Amino acid sequence: MTAVWPVLGTAYAYLLPLAAGAALLDLVDRRQPSALGGGEKFFCGFPVGFGIQSLYMFFLGLGRIRFSLFSGSLAGWLILAVWVGWSVRRWKRWSRPERPPSRSPERRRVYPIAVLCALLIAAKLAMSLFAALSKPAYFDDTVSIWNYRAKVFYLRQSLVLDPRDQDFLGGRVQKYPPGIPLFKAWTALCLGRWSEGGVNLITFFCYLSLVGVAFANFRRLLEPPWDWALTLAAVSIPLLSFHALFAYVDIIVAAGLFGGAAYFYQWVVRRDRIFLLLSALLAAPILFTKDEGMILTATGIVPPLILFLILQRKSFSDLRKPFSAYLGILAIWGLPWYLTKIHFGFPISLPPEYRKLEFHPEVLSGIRDYLFSSGNFSILFATAWLLMAFNAGKLFRHPLRYPALAWGGTFIVTIYPFVFSPFSEFMGTAFARAVLNSTPLLALLAGAILAELTGWRARAMEDESSAR
Repeated sequence: MTAVWPVLGTAYAYLLPLAAGAALLDLVDRRQPSALGGGEKFFCGFPVGFGIQSLYMFFLGLGRIRFSLFSGSLAGWLILAVWVGWSVRRWKRWSRPERPPSRSPERRRVYPIAVLCALLIAAKLAMSLFAALSKPAYFDDTVSIWNYRAKVFYLRQSLVLDPRDQDFLGGRVQKYPPGIPLFKAWTALCLGRWSEGGVNLITFFCYLSLVGVAFANFRRLLEPPWDWALTLAAVSIPLLSFHALFAYVDIIVAAGLFGGAAYFYQWVVRRDRIFLLLSALLAAPILFTKDEGMILTATGIVPPLILFLILQRKSFSDLRKPFSAYLGILAIWGLPWYLTKIHFGFPISLPPEYRKLEFHPEVLSGIRDYLFSSGNFSILFATAWLLMAFNAGKLFRHPLRYPALAWGGTFIVTIYPFVFSPFSEFMGTAFARAVLNSTPLLALLAGAILAELTGWRARAMEDESSAR
């Protein structure tokens, strides 16, 4: 029994939030047939559930409620109970629900390239799982910030809100959002002990989610087997797949940004409200994950929203409600922590010494090397920039402008402090990690451009574009 419990505890820690996240998506997507398949809800379920669980644990801590397996589970089980009740009523109303249209015979064909890509993706997922379970985290930030604070939360069984206590808000870099440490503390509660393998599996589940979300979106853009090929290319970016192995948290932000921008693009093309809500639910937890979450959301998610409203000003009254809901979802995850920071006097932005405007041309060669020569990003930047150059006109006149603006905003705000502030002293691996946050967005943009330039465009997308 002692050998079985860690497996059961780990499964409970991750599958309850995943199931709650998928159930919440099913609750907000009530139509038959659903615009989202069951598999897609499964893959989106974990990042949504991660956001819900970490924020819920934060509210428990603010309420000075002791962390326990029982108290930590209530939110997930409540969502599942509501979903079960609604599902029973739905079944009575639609005894024979309409089935979504099956794939065309061409899409049901087995493609050797698709099979090869699927096997390579499975191998990468297996490596991520093995790395998380086989060794403790040993990189600096993971050990000294995320896991340290998570262990404090677990051992103290709550948030410590007294600034005089050495364990105040985790005892390390208190100004960082506590979302990841709180989720890791939840995992340790489920296990009944601190286990490096168990708490570090969050990276694997985020990587698994990124794979599923990427495939679901590329499948709507491209015909097979190119949907599989683009998914493999997006999740095989060397630095990204490396971070999936060693419990770095940048991959969590990268996956959230990708999902937020990808589903917003799907909403622009299809105008199905579930895509807009899903975009918000995937992007919002970024605000509670890393300090950079606010600026990355403000430059990668908000500008496409504003641009769309400007271009659709004639129908602004029709869009007011869904966009208010979108911003409301962002506020649910953003406001509690930022109000907490203000209450305790934490800095909201960079320290004053790094806010000075000064030009550092010496870092430009380093930026070039990291993007094109280091191997961190393979040929992604060269390929994507060439595609943008050959398709520049459509980037301004076509819905492609939205993923282009999302990536461009995050990329500019990422390189700005390295070039125009004393933050240039951190030029090196810190730069590569910062760029990683927006890298999957660039893969999304490259895939969308390929869908426009080639004959690989998904037939469903062609039908909806012609209908418009």
